[in-house]
Amino acid sequence: MKKIKATLVIILINLLLVQSVFAQGLTLIVDGKDLTNLAAPFIRDNRTLVPIKFIGDALEAEVTWHEEEQMVTIEKDNLDLTLWIGSRIFLLNDVYHVSDVAPTIINDRTYVPVKLVANAFQVGVLWDGDKYQVTIDSDIKQDTEDFYSLNINLVDHQRITGNLTLSSDFTGSYDHVEIMIIDPATSKGYVRSRGQNTTLEYMPRPEDEGEKLLGYVIRNSSNEILSAKVVPVNISLNPVIGLKNITTGTYSSIDLVPEFNFEPRYVNYVITPENKDPIEITERDPYDTYQYTPDFKNNGKHAIQIVAYDSEGQSYYSPVYQVNLYADRYFYLSGVSNNQVVNKPVSLIGYRNFDVTNTKFFIKNPTTGEVTLLSDQSWGSYTFVPSKAYEGNQILYMTVVDTSGKVYTTPEKNIVIDMSPKMYLSGIGPNQIVTDSLSISITGNIVPESVTYYVLDAKDKVVLTSIEESLSYSPTVSGTYKMYATYTYEGRSYQTDTVTFKTYMGTLFGAKPIIEKDSFKSLASTLALNSMKETGMSASLQTAQAILETGWGQKLPVDKYSGQMSYNLFGIKGTGTIGSVISNTWEVYNGVSYRVDDYFRAYNNINESWADHKKILLNLSRYEPYRTVMYDSTKGAWAIRRCGYATDPKYPMKLIRIIDNYDLEILDQIQL
Repeated sequence: MKKIKATLVIILINLLLVQSVFAQGLTLIVDGKDLTNLAAPFIRDNRTLVPIKFIGDALEAEVTWHEEEQMVTIEKDNLDLTLWIGSRIFLLNDVYHVSDVAPTIINDRTYVPVKLVANAFQVGVLWDGDKYQVTIDSDIKQDTEDFYSLNINLVDHQRITGNLTLSSDFTGSYDHVEIMIIDPATSKGYVRSRGQNTTLEYMPRPEDEGEKLLGYVIRNSSNEILSAKVVPVNISLNPVIGLKNITTGTYSSIDLVPEFNFEPRYVNYVITPENKDPIEITERDPYDTYQYTPDFKNNGKHAIQIVAYDSEGQSYYSPVYQVNLYADRYFYLSGVSNNQVVNKPVSLIGYRNFDVTNTKFFIKNPTTGEVTLLSDQSWGSYTFVPSKAYEGNQILYMTVVDTSGKVYTTPEKNIVIDMSPKMYLSGIGPNQIVTDSLSISITGNIVPESVTYYVLDAKDKVVLTSIEESLSYSPTVSGTYKMYATYTYEGRSYQTDTVTFKTYMGTLFGAKPIIEKDSFKSLASTLALNSMKETGMSASLQTAQAILETGWGQKLPVDKYSGQMSYNLFGIKGTGTIGSVISNTWEVYNGVSYRVDDYFRAYNNINESWADHKKILLNLSRYEPYRTVMYDSTKGAWAIRRCGYATDPKYPMKLIRIIDNYDLEILDQIQL
């Protein structure tokens, strides 16, 4: 009867106690002794927490505090209990359990949920609502009762050598499931898998090896734990790396799809054509497909091997796969399209997948059939300059001679050569911001007889005229201007396109630091940790991105004209919470690069910038692949590149190296 009564009382405690700060008037009685004045109990998250030290003393147990490990051990007769501050995991008589509330320190006292006391000491806990009193009675014996009833397909001390599929008997509603690998000495660990199905695959990392705890955790949409199970395991990795669906056969190209039983940092592919030097494709995404097509000269047998690298730089080699690869020979002329009107110089390039010893470019008159050799060279591109001699319909093509002496001819390109005089301004471009002297000229398909340059103000008033072959232009005041040139050819006058540009003679501001370089890691990691608590996004990856995008906080965009700080930590263009700042970007006009204004998001502070970056990654549909692995810094770095965050193919490895070199991975460590 007492056991049933005690169990019911514990349930009533959980149902009746309301969430609050320290409960006013809450008292604690242990075996008839009032301990309230030593350390009063309190209520948090609808759970009553009590001071374990004084309860242990009252129950004649030995309670020891371990400062370095932030751990409490309690021993009494057949009782051996270990608790970690901030962790729901506790070890009771060599069996790991999960509490519904983690022990915490208040006023230098360790508090634990009263149910944990009942479980550990197997004593009764009584609640008196009238007196607002918790009573612990060692005369009432109670069996240990788990906080969560959850079974998973894993046995204690199971040996894990590679990828493992785990599932549970949980049947309620939930948001997501996590698999954690936890250090039993500290109760801290890392999320290694996360998904919205109760069946999940765990892929160990080499650094997971040893005696560890595997945590299977079910959470709601607020990231609160609904149920959990912790099992001691022995991770003894036997790394296996290979390629999926590779069979002996003949391919024109081949999709290389990695498969492995552990989590690598990156992979290399080593492809060796028969009797040829190896071709190495380095630092590739281990979670993506790499398509390989051989050069025509390498057609034949190929040996293919994949090499995986872990966080310590250790390499793991796959078997060697033997395949036959035969690519069709291709050879085509690029630089012009069929029926293109050509009225200025064009760069012709011949693309091919075989070696050649000679290249010739030709132009042919389709009416007369007359063929003219434009260029005879070993290899390379050719700049075709249209002239009066070729005006009208023409055909361009090229031939090459391979190493055996055989001649190949590209398909012909029909073009229309327009020799009506056409000249372009060179040295200035539309919307350019001019801050210093420029040398302006004109280029096109003729040699003009004379040139006159005109500069007009915003009211179209001519402010500068120059009759020269080229114009040396030096702005004197800030403003908006237009420029064009007139030219004569064969006694007739023509005009170039008009280019609108701006001049600025004031002070220009460049990127500015937000904080001292040595302090930026701490600043960024604090923001990242707060974000990880809210979203589950890897804090180490967020920190690495901020470091990479801002040069350790030293190069944040500012308004180039006013010096206004953008507080933009991720170089995101567009409009932020307080609009935009103007900074530089580059464009090309008639083959020349020049600076124009571009708009970057501006914020009131770096917190808004961080929140905006997080919002982009969490809400835009294109980042869905990232969101499925955002808890993992390595998988997340590769996924964010696949989603189009950056065009730099080395972007993931730059992030991964920052994480490794500056020990940022520790930021992702959490307690269950």
